[in-house]
Amino acid sequence: MENIRRIALLLFGWLLFEAPVLRHIKNAVYKRVFNMGAGCNTQFGTKFVLVHPNPKIDQTLKIGNRVAFGANSFLDFSGGLELGDDTWLSQNVFIFTHTHQVKSRVLKKEQPITYHPLKIGKDCWIAANVTILPSVGTIGDGAIIGAGSVVTKPVEPYTIIAGNPAKKIGERT
Repeated sequence: MENIRRIALLLFGWLLFEAPVLRHIKNAVYKRVFNMGAGCNTQFGTKFVLVHPNPKIDQTLKIGNRVAFGANSFLDFSGGLELGDDTWLSQNVFIFTHTHQVKSRVLKKEQPITYHPLKIGKDCWIAANVTILPSVGTIGDGAIIGAGSVVTKPVEPYTIIAGNPAKKIGERT
């Protein structure tokens, strides 16, 4: 399945597939190949990547209904990734679900990898240029993450966070 996903990204990742009719074809293929719900929309350069395949863990990518992906978004689902309905990812969002345990002077490629599942709730907005690190685990329903933020911890539902590292700056009421 991973080879089919890579081929789909290669074939439909061209700027040509941003034309109105061709975008519908691209999104239909992505829906089938990447387990997307109805009404999802990907823009140019969106990548869904299984960086480190591991048959011993659940590396599922599950995308709800009406999820929108901004241009050049990068989603690593090595640790498993779930996005709830009506979530928006703006352009240049980076999501990581694995990390390397670099604790000694042994080459990085020879050190173990830690996988971290991430669940992003419903009706979340992740603004432009946000980086979500593997340690997050959960972003609650209705959360908003401000542009340029680096998310290092779980985010409570309906919380607004921003900064590097991201901190609570408000709540949705």
